[in-house]
Amino acid sequence: MALGPAHFARGKINTDVYKVLSVENSVASRVSFGGTAPRNVAREAARWLKLLAKNAK
Repeated sequence: MALGPAHFARGKINTDVYKVLSVENSVASRVSFGGTAPRNVAREAARWLKLLAKNAK
């Protein structure tokens, strides 16, 4: 994604914005219920693995 000419307005926005707006940071910021943050995914995976193991007995 290219930054348009307005992004350098007053020198406050520069190419460092890509560090904040990366795909990884976007995914990690989804921390609400059902969100895609790695912590959420790990928690849900553990919960489902436990449930599946319990039901396999």
